[in-house]
Amino acid sequence: MSLLLLKIIISAGLVLTITFIAERASTRLAGVLLGFPLGAGLSMLFFGIEQGASFAAKSALWGIPGVLASLTFALVYLLGVQYLNGKKTVTIICCVLLGMAGFFVASSLIYLLMPKESWLNIPLTIIGVLGFAFLFRKFPLNRISVKVPVTPLILSIRAGFTALVVLLITGVAQWIGPQWSGLLSTFPVTLLPVMVILHHHYGTDSLFTLLRELP
Repeated sequence: MSLLLLKIIISAGLVLTITFIAERASTRLAGVLLGFPLGAGLSMLFFGIEQGASFAAKSALWGIPGVLASLTFALVYLLGVQYLNGKKTVTIICCVLLGMAGFFVASSLIYLLMPKESWLNIPLTIIGVLGFAFLFRKFPLNRISVKVPVTPLILSIRAGFTALVVLLITGVAQWIGPQWSGLLSTFPVTLLPVMVILHHHYGTDSLFTLLRELP
């Protein structure tokens, strides 16, 4: 099996599994699962295979504070949901763009300001995550009551989007170096498509429940 095919299968499988849990079992449980560094872990695996263990180790050090950028994406997306009014499709596109802008701004600030020593950046990251957890815990709990029928087209779109993002991030790693690769590894590869899917099919209430359990 080629490495390209392996990337597609694993990344697509993660999103399909988590969205299935959110839709059929529990949105809260899906949020807990998304709190694990699934996308970053997947990227680190392929960094190690393609760029070597040393590159992956250096990237992992910057993947730790990069979690804050991923949480910034989620927060900015939700702020967009609350303040933007209009057609759902347009709102989703705007929220995704705002969230991505928030992610890259946060990543740039981390790159410029975060200490390179792990004994400093890890405690600072923990403090930041606790701050996000405090904010997200204020979100209401809601259950998905009406399930959207899952069709082959819906599954293909979900899987294809996730695979595309993973291929892009791991593909540019050799040009951007381990520090930026580590930060970009925390790009919400699994979170973004899950949020878009739930937002599109079930509205904003499902997002609050999902993200409440994220940090």
